[in-house]
Amino acid sequence: KSLGLCLSKLPYPILEKLMECLAFILSRVPNARWRLLLSNLSHAFPDWPCQKVKSVAIESAARMIEMGFFSLCYPFMSDEERRRTVFYDEQTSSRLDELRLSGRPVLMLIPHTCLFETVATSPLFRPFGGKSLGAIYRPNKNPVLDKWITNAREKVGIKTFSRKKGIISARAHLKAGNWLALLYDQNAGVRGTGMKFMGRICAVSPLPDLLSRNKEVICVHAIARRISFFRTKLELKVLDEKRGNISEQCHDVLESEIEGSRSGLPEWLWSHGKWKINNMIHEIFLLQEKFRSLDFGQR
Repeated sequence: KSLGLCLSKLPYPILEKLMECLAFILSRVPNARWRLLLSNLSHAFPDWPCQKVKSVAIESAARMIEMGFFSLCYPFMSDEERRRTVFYDEQTSSRLDELRLSGRPVLMLIPHTCLFETVATSPLFRPFGGKSLGAIYRPNKNPVLDKWITNAREKVGIKTFSRKKGIISARAHLKAGNWLALLYDQNAGVRGTGMKFMGRICAVSPLPDLLSRNKEVICVHAIARRISFFRTKLELKVLDEKRGNISEQCHDVLESEIEGSRSGLPEWLWSHGKWKINNMIHEIFLLQEKFRSLDFGQR
C-alpha cells in the first residue's frame, strides 16, 4: 500500500522512465522470466533476427512492469483519473450502449495485455441500470496481497469471483443479466482444453465455453489496446454465437492481433507460461488425448 501510494504521487514521465530502467535491468540480470520471454518470442517468430527478439522482449518487459505499476496505483486514483485511463471512440460507446439496452448477460473476454485492468476499473465500463460488473480472478499465492488486490477491485465496484471457489457464484451473477469479465488466455494446465496457438500446443481454459452455454449470454472480445503510459483504447468484437467454441474464437482474434502487429503485440504478456506444457513432460502425457485430433502439419 505504501509503495502504491508513493508511485501514484509521481508524474507519469518519471514513472515511465523508472519502468524503462527496470526493464533494462531485467534484461541484463539472468532470471527465469527473461528466459521465458525470449523463448516465447523466438518460438512464435522463428524468422525474426536475434536483435529484434531482444528488442521486443525488452519492450514487453517494460509493459509487464507498467501493468504492475498500474495495479499498485489505481486504488489511489479518483474516479476522474480512472475514467481518463480508457479512451472510448464512437463505435465502442455505441456498442456498449447496445449491450446495456439488450438486457442480456454479457461475458467480456479480455486478453492479458499490460493495461487490461484499466477496462475493469474504468467507471464507464459498466452495465448500469441496476446491473453490475463481475470478474473472475486467479487467487494470489500470498493471502495478504490477494486480500489487498481483491479489496481494491471491490472498492471500484467490481464483484470478484475466485477461479477456485467462485465459479458457481459467477455463473449465477451472469445468469441474472449482469456483465462478467474473464481473462481467457492463461495457461490452464492439465485441466485445460488442448488447442494450437501461434503454431504451438497449449492448454486453454474451458471457462469461456462453460459460461457461454446459456443462449442468452452475449460473448464479447474486449481488448485494452495501449496508446500511451497508463492509457488505453477499448476495442470490442461480438463473437459468433452460432459458431460455438468461444475459447477458440477468442484465441483466433488474439492471434490475428499479434500477427497484425509489426512487433508482435509486445503489450501482450509474453512473459507468462502460455506454452508451459511443452516443458512439462508429465503434463504432455496427461493431455495426450486432448491433442490427438490436432493437425500440426500447417501453422
